[in-house]
Amino acid sequence: ADRGPAAGLLSAWEALPESAWLVVAVDLPFVDTDTLVTLVAGRAPACLATAFRHPGGVLEPVCTLWEPAARVAVTDSLDAGDGSLRRVLEAGPTEALTPPAPGVLRSVNTPEEYRLALERIAPGEGT
Repeated sequence: ADRGPAAGLLSAWEALPESAWLVVAVDLPFVDTDTLVTLVAGRAPACLATAFRHPGGVLEPVCTLWEPAARVAVTDSLDAGDGSLRRVLEAGPTEALTPPAPGVLRSVNTPEEYRLALERIAPGEGT
């Protein structure tokens, strides 16, 4: 079965189990230095993860700093047949941050979506 990004995260912990992992998906082309600095500066090691909350309230699991303690929760979730990192974040505890600029967490999966996203984002945002 497809285990998605959770499998990659567990593979990272398999190599270095005591490490926190900063995860950024390849389909988030507008994540920039300010976004990563905000994420690292907001790190809450006592939580399972530090993640951005989209304006609609949803937590972003693939632009997140995952703490070693989250390994058990991610493993348990996968063992239960649920590979959703978002649900692990929602179960928490998760430190939720506000993205530093609109559009930085916009997911883009095709060249056409990228072109449309660029048209919707004001100059200087998300680049």
